Amino acid sequence: MAILHKGSRSLNVKASKYFLWSIILFLLPIAYWIYLFKFSDWSSFGNIYNYLPCIFFFMAYYYWRRAKIFRVGAKGEKQILKHLKKYLPNQYRIFTNCRLNEKNCADEIDILVVGENGIFAIEVKNHNGFIRGSEEEDEWKQEKIGKHGKTYCNKMKNPIRQTKRHARNIAQYLRSQGIRRQWVEGILVFSNPNASVFVKTTKTKVFTSSEDVENYILNYEPSTEFSRDDFKRTIKRLRMLC
Repeated sequence: MAILHKGSRSLNVKASKYFLWSIILFLLPIAYWIYLFKFSDWSSFGNIYNYLPCIFFFMAYYYWRRAKIFRVGAKGEKQILKHLKKYLPNQYRIFTNCRLNEKNCADEIDILVVGENGIFAIEVKNHNGFIRGSEEEDEWKQEKIGKHGKTYCNKMKNPIRQTKRHARNIAQYLRSQGIRRQWVEGILVFSNPNASVFVKTTKTKVFTSSEDVENYILNYEPSTEFSRDDFKRTIKRLRMLC
């Protein structure tokens, strides 16, 4: 079983914060109107300014939607994380929600796996439906079937670019800490079992199951040797990001 280092800024924590803000924003205009009803005369309700608090309802909806998105993302990450922790050997270390806040680099990585055969930056997406795209495209298409059988299409930013950025930023951070020779491998995984992924890629690995990610990590052969000293220093530096 791999050793897990949990970050403090998980998606569940973010979801809880956004949900709390949605409740607060929803209750604020209601409290304001109750106050008017009790302490003002009815003529004041005709003032247009008394309807401005309706803006808070739209803000509350935005925060509620963001909380829902974070919950879905957290579910996908938990699924991948649970499998990797269970089936990777104990010489592997797993880091979650690593946050980079360097001078020229701000980033947050879902999952980092470190073993003697390499470093793996894993980006998890919990999208469903038919997902189509290529490594070079700016946007991918996501086709979903609604409740009444109607197909509708959304666009999503190319997640491979995000995955590459994570790997590049972690490698840059480690170089700045004196660990210069180690390549960071980017992995994109779609965790939702209802996702059908049709993606053309030649460099970044794209998977649709935890088992595929596990097998790829275990069988990965690095181009440069990861010394024991560098391994220990990498663990130490990454723990500072969690």
